[in-house]
Amino acid sequence: MIDTDTTGYRMLAQIKDTTRCMVEALSDPNRAGIRDLVKELHGTGAKRLYAAGCGTSTHAAAYARYAFHELAGLDLYPMNSFDLLHYTPHDIDHAGVLAYSHSGATKCTVDAAVKVRRPARFVLALTNLSGRPLSDAATHTQMIPGGRDDALAKTKSFTTGMLINLLLALEWGSVSGYLSDESREVWEQRLALVPSWVDTVIKEVEPVIRENADRFAKLDHWLFAGPGPSAVIAAEIALKMKETCYVVAEGYDSEEAAHGRLQPLDGRYTLVALEGGSPKDRRVLDIALASRLITAQVMAVVHSETSAV
Repeated sequence: MIDTDTTGYRMLAQIKDTTRCMVEALSDPNRAGIRDLVKELHGTGAKRLYAAGCGTSTHAAAYARYAFHELAGLDLYPMNSFDLLHYTPHDIDHAGVLAYSHSGATKCTVDAAVKVRRPARFVLALTNLSGRPLSDAATHTQMIPGGRDDALAKTKSFTTGMLINLLLALEWGSVSGYLSDESREVWEQRLALVPSWVDTVIKEVEPVIRENADRFAKLDHWLFAGPGPSAVIAAEIALKMKETCYVVAEGYDSEEAAHGRLQPLDGRYTLVALEGGSPKDRRVLDIALASRLITAQVMAVVHSETSAV
């Protein structure tokens, strides 16, 4: 009988709820709200964006950089909330700020929002819980569907937050004229498929993950590597491993992994290479092959059309 009070069970239950949260994020009412919100934010005349958070929310902010670069043609600079608070950018009066916090109560993020609210063009709170201090500190709030994530590792919140990042960037790109109607339609079709992709992964990949977990369970040193957006995922997975498994885990951009981070690898280590399917992602597979040569255990998480290592 499954102990429904265990950390692992709660985490798995929350992960399986991700599909529902993504369907809600893509619902017509939520999309209409995001569209109106972005029109208002764009109207503030912000020339660039900063995004801040702590822990998992730092990674959500980092992912926003790639979403806005790809879909809106806009420079977004991710940073830790501590830096936003104590090393506030000098051009903050020309910028907008995205502030991430699952609970909406992370003190450093709230304090940073309070400090920059007056000089910044806007401060957008992105949170799962309403009526929290971050929303009070911000000028605007965008809810991340799902409510409270009861797992210690906020995987559901992070994953759904990435989709919200893409939706915000998509609308910004449309309002600014960066995205053509044809490009927007392509992205609309892609994003509409995300919930079904997530559902398929959860249902079909879980047995494989369980098998690999048994295989690598005795190894307590982990290195995760991926290029571009996958580097954000690598850092987030490493954090989850620390939070739930109490192992040594680090996540890096694949090029950073190649510059010194592979040196300690031996048979005690597992390298997890994250490859997203585009030609520029292939470099991480070279790193995976090099790691095998120095006797590290290697797991490749690859696009369905990519040959595994």
